[in-house]
Amino acid sequence: MTKITARDIQVFVAGVLAYIGFESLVWTPDAIIHSHSSFAAVSFIVGVIALPLAVGIVAGSRRAILWTQVICWLCIIQDVVSIFVFVLAKFGISLRVAHMTLYRSIGSLLTLSALLLLIALSRSKRFGGDRTPNTALEPTATAPSILNR
Repeated sequence: MTKITARDIQVFVAGVLAYIGFESLVWTPDAIIHSHSSFAAVSFIVGVIALPLAVGIVAGSRRAILWTQVICWLCIIQDVVSIFVFVLAKFGISLRVAHMTLYRSIGSLLTLSALLLLIALSRSKRFGGDRTPNTALEPTATAPSILNR
């Protein structure tokens, strides 16, 4: 059995972000057609942000990981506020709309919390050995050979 590395976790997170971004972009035309303009705008923005972040994480950008953490925290805060508002606001909202929005917010909250936890795990001391510099004499992309000079 092979050991799971920090890079494996980060690539998994990038895959989930890419899926979320692609799904958001695919649903944008449907939201426009059914005149849910605010949902269409949010869906488009999520897709435009999530896909480049996923590519950045796969490319190994620390900045992309940092921005992913920031955006996950902001979205988690927004989901908690949404859940709180929909639980308290029983008046004037149809139950069907409230339940659908509530379920989406809870699902989003759980997904983003899991992604944030995985990113934190990949950056923890447990995976600190994965970030050590290459001290081997064999040439790699990050450490050229000292014997070939």
